[in-house]
Formats: sequence, C-alpha cells, structure tokens
Amino acid sequence: MKSVLRILVTMTCLLPWLWAAALAQQQPSRLLVTNKTGTTVELFAFVQDNWQSRGRISAGSSMPVYNVANGQRFRAVWGSRAKELVIKLAYDRTYGGWQQEWELPGQDTDRQAPTR
Repeated sequence: MKSVLRILVTMTCLLPWLWAAALAQQQPSRLLVTNKTGTTVELFAFVQDNWQSRGRISAGSSMPVYNVANGQRFRAVWGSRAKELVIKLAYDRTYGGWQQEWELPGQDTDRQAPTR
C-alpha cells in the first residue's frame, strides 16, 4: 500500500512539471497569410475597435502573424478589394503549435461566376 501511495505522490509532483515543460516547447499561436493575388497586400487586425496595420505582404510570399487568438479579426486589402477572416486556430503538428493558414487567392482562382 505504501508503494502505491509513493507512486501517486511522485506522479502528482511530476505531472505539473512535465506539463509545463511541454507547454514551454510549444510554438506561439500564429496566422500564416499567403499572398497569391499578384500584388502587394496590406494586412490589418481589429484591435480595441480600430483596424491596425500588421504589415505588407509582397505578391507570391507568405507572412506569419504571431500571438493571435480565436475570434480575432483580420482584413487583407489590395487595390479596391478586401477580404476578412475570423481566427479559428487548429493545432498543427508540423508547426508545433496552434495556427490558421489564410491563402489570399489569385485572379485565376477568385473570379466571380458569370451572371445570366
């Protein structure tokens, strides 16, 4: 009985330490934006009732935005076009943390259907 109690006490002491070590190795949450629009895109985040710039993304490149949270809003603007996204993070084993990928489509993949 004492050995079972000793194992339980040891497990209780080790589990928080192991959990903290696992969390310390996890990558920060991120939004990974890929720009396939053919032009530079301006990226904004909605923070405290205002759209704040998060940077420019050159055509054909990607840009990470770190420490994002579920429900956070982003807007991409290029030319007279704009698209918005609400963050829905998913765990990505390859990245080693929570992320969402957002691909801004090029002209060939983002055409409107013809009207009749």
